[in-house]
Parts: sequence; structure tokens; C-alpha cells
Amino acid sequence: MWLLQHRISEEHDWKPLYSFGMTEFYPKDFGVMNYATSTRKGCIFTQKIIVARMLLDEDGGDIVGTVLLDGARFKRRIGSETEEVKICESDDERVDGLRDLFGIDLSEREVEGIKGTVTEL
Repeated sequence: MWLLQHRISEEHDWKPLYSFGMTEFYPKDFGVMNYATSTRKGCIFTQKIIVARMLLDEDGGDIVGTVLLDGARFKRRIGSETEEVKICESDDERVDGLRDLFGIDLSEREVEGIKGTVTEL
């Protein structure tokens, strides 16, 4: 079992984020897992949009921070410093942020798919 842990600074405790087993998975396995997390009403991923991107050091070897979208808030954390980059007032602003901060370009169909859902702003 592998465990991904995170701490904001040396003064903070390590917190577990994800665990990874050594079981081999196949594409159909991931399809079933993704279906469950994208359809269950009690799952956070059906109630909120969450996106994370790790920031690497200049050599590209170590993770030094994170850019995070949590609902309508874009944040950047480097070391123990967190800055709020943007609070979105509309889905258009959030779509722009996904493109600018994560390099995610949503198609018109994907943007239309947000309308009428619990995650719409």
C-alpha cells in the first residue's frame, strides 16, 4: 500500500490524502469506479466541482504547491502560503479560470452540460 501524504509546512502534521494499493486495474475497472463517483448523490464529486494541479519546482522534480478549484474559488498554495486567486460569480468566469489556470478547454457541449445541475453557479 502506498500513501500520499501532505503537510503545509514543517510545523504542520502530515495528513493522508490518497492511498494506492498494489492491485492491478484495467480500463473497465476504472470505468466502474468513475461511474460510481460521478453518479452517487452522496459523493462530494456530484455536489461540488473540485480540480487540483500540482506545481513543480524549477527543475520539475518536486511538488512545491497546488492550484485548486473548490466550487467557485480558485486558490494557489505554495509552501505554507495560500492565496485566493479568484472567486467566481458565474459559470463563464469559472470556465475561463479552468482554461487559464489548468489548461482545460471545455467544449460548448460541456459548458451547456453544467446548466441546471447542482454545481451550476
